Amino acid sequence: MKKANHDTYVGIVFLLFCGFAWWQVTKLPLGVGYEKTIGPEFFPGVMTATIAILSVALISRSLWRSAHASEGKPTLAAGNILLRIALFIVLLLVYILIYEPLGFLLSSGLVLPAGMLMLGERRPSQILLFPALIIGLGYLGFTKVMMVPLPEFPTHLF
Repeated sequence: MKKANHDTYVGIVFLLFCGFAWWQVTKLPLGVGYEKTIGPEFFPGVMTATIAILSVALISRSLWRSAHASEGKPTLAAGNILLRIALFIVLLLVYILIYEPLGFLLSSGLVLPAGMLMLGERRPSQILLFPALIIGLGYLGFTKVMMVPLPEFPTHLF
């Protein structure tokens, strides 16, 4: 039997995180006014389930590749991927800090293209169009479909 690669361990860590997150999500209080709308547990629950599904896919792919890989091939992509991931996590922490003061649209418009650049995307069309599409759909989904208010655009800055 071949040794599991790093993706297997990362997937297992994410599954453990999802178990803890799901436990915490189920403890969220319902509150007043959520009887006829989506409650506070909806979005974290969907995200936790999505991360769990993707973690299982990562583990499956990792195990399949290690079973079918020839000897001598590296299991991680070329380059310093761990440094990129660490920098991306720092970028997400910055996003958390600027989200409220700058609002959803501006903070997301700054962070999403920066994250794409950090992770290696170099096509200008992708760096411009993909964030606009995702941010627009996210904004409409939250504000119009789920009726969740998002931090406003900071008009005092302009």
